[in-house]
Amino acid sequence: MDLVLRFVFGPDALAADGGARAAVLTIQSPLVAIAVATFLGLGFYMIDLPTKTRLYKEGDPKRFRLPSMTLADHLKGTSLGNYPSSLSLYFLISDRYLPPEFHKRVYLFGSLYRVYVDLRFLLAIAVTLGIFIGSHDCCARND
Repeated sequence: MDLVLRFVFGPDALAADGGARAAVLTIQSPLVAIAVATFLGLGFYMIDLPTKTRLYKEGDPKRFRLPSMTLADHLKGTSLGNYPSSLSLYFLISDRYLPPEFHKRVYLFGSLYRVYVDLRFLLAIAVTLGIFIGSHDCCARND
């Protein structure tokens, strides 16, 4: 996290520099920070991490069942029972028939879910890289 902050705001005059000062001074600029943030956002949008989670695909079987699974059970044996994805059909039906206040709430919580999944992934990367870079800098100073 310190390395990310240094890239955005520049090296800290009060902190020990480790090995990051040269890299920060080379790469640091607001334009680069905006470009990196944009490419990371587009990359996350392209990868679509939230749809790859178990919660998105199965729900939480111990607490609740996905409405799309219930819809698939109800449609078995009907002409729509062969629809490729009950999840897609569920979204089509909910878009058409949900009252506006529920519709807005569904999309709000869906958006929050997406943001929090991506945020957890970013924090995991920052912590992992932070530990790696910190231990590398620590070992480089001891040598």
